[in-house]
Amino acid sequence: MRTRKRRFRAFRNLLIAVLFLTAAWWRMGCPMPTRTMELHRSEEVYLIDRSTIVFSCESEGERMLGDPVMLVALSKRTIQTYSDTHPFNVWPKNPEGATLVALPSELEYEPALVVGLVAVEPPALAETAQLTIDVTGGEGPARIVSGEKSGAVFLFRLEETEDQPLDRLFHTTELPPYTLTFFAPDGTMLETTADTEN
Repeated sequence: MRTRKRRFRAFRNLLIAVLFLTAAWWRMGCPMPTRTMELHRSEEVYLIDRSTIVFSCESEGERMLGDPVMLVALSKRTIQTYSDTHPFNVWPKNPEGATLVALPSELEYEPALVVGLVAVEPPALAETAQLTIDVTGGEGPARIVSGEKSGAVFLFRLEETEDQPLDRLFHTTELPPYTLTFFAPDGTMLETTADTEN
């Protein structure tokens, strides 16, 4: 009889604890335990096909605020970027070649702001890449930057200068005019992707 009472009390106490924890989790906005799970939950909310993470890196600025991880994920028709401070940005995928997206937060904050751009779905044989981008809105020379190959993507690091501020690239889903060029290991040009409409 005492064993039954103890089991009942233990079960009741466990149930009360689960209810309190569920209420606390709900009051905190139902956070998921990992960045990837948060991103996939956002995809479900916005009815976007489930994605695959293709790039992950850390933000110096986000490190000061909490979790520094930034993600780039590839879906059937879109590319998503995700970080703590900019939880869910959706970019349309270029159906004819690589797609260039801006990371949701800075790569580096000091001594100069460094913004990261990622080329998703480059040609399979691409070994090097070059980005030409007009960050001045036609008021100055275009920037030419070489990309770092990182798994299946290329990362371009743009450092802010006095005459070329990067405000237009930061926390956005619209990029200024750019041209991406990809090269094979022998230097042969494989593909050029241009977006000159913005």
